[in-house]
Amino acid sequence: SEIETGSDPAGDEIFISGLFSEDGPDNTLVYHWDGQSWTPIDVSGPQGATDLVWFDDGSGRKLYAGVLEQIDGIAAAGVARWDGSSWEEVGGGCPAYWPTLAVYDDGSGPALWALDGEGDELARWDGVSWTSFPLEPGDAVLSWRLVAAEVGGQSSLYWTDWIDEDARLWRWDGGVGQPVAAVGPGAINDLVASGDVSLGAGVFAAGYFTGVDGNPAAGVTMWDGSAWGALANVDVGNGAPN
Repeated sequence: SEIETGSDPAGDEIFISGLFSEDGPDNTLVYHWDGQSWTPIDVSGPQGATDLVWFDDGSGRKLYAGVLEQIDGIAAAGVARWDGSSWEEVGGGCPAYWPTLAVYDDGSGPALWALDGEGDELARWDGVSWTSFPLEPGDAVLSWRLVAAEVGGQSSLYWTDWIDEDARLWRWDGGVGQPVAAVGPGAINDLVASGDVSLGAGVFAAGYFTGVDGNPAAGVTMWDGSAWGALANVDVGNGAPN
């Protein structure tokens, strides 16, 4: 699931994607809040949007969604774009399967990046075409949460996966994906990039993990490029368990 403000971050608009249930089976939907009421803008069912991000491909800032095969009845493989009134497929279909999304500049200009749900492919949309970057096939059961962050003075894409009861943090170096750290037992559910030096600029990881580098941790920690910092643990009574 994902929450995004409207095209004007100072406005009242909110867009939210997630797994919702109304007196029936769970459905993956997108809702829009206009400051007064909620309106569904995707009622497609269990295979709708799982991630949202704003990106300007040269035609104005628009909302992009990571999808499986369709959204709100519109065929869209991988990534769909909301034009304010309807959804449309982006670039004839994204190479990455049911991806998570992030905006990142690898030196060739800002682009929309999509990470395959199984962590074996990255794709880049520059507003004209998709470019695919195959990753080394791994043994992870699930990948999620792609973010662009400046860590240790270097801007990179980061993502996480889950395997054998542990979670790994990966970094894209422009050619390959590299696992740089792990937590566990447990999983990372979200990554947040922070440039706040007072917090220690890096990537915050949150989830239901209970350990970091052999030390107790209560569901939240930060990667500074060389080590995890266990920001909280159950012994001191704070943190974000589960």
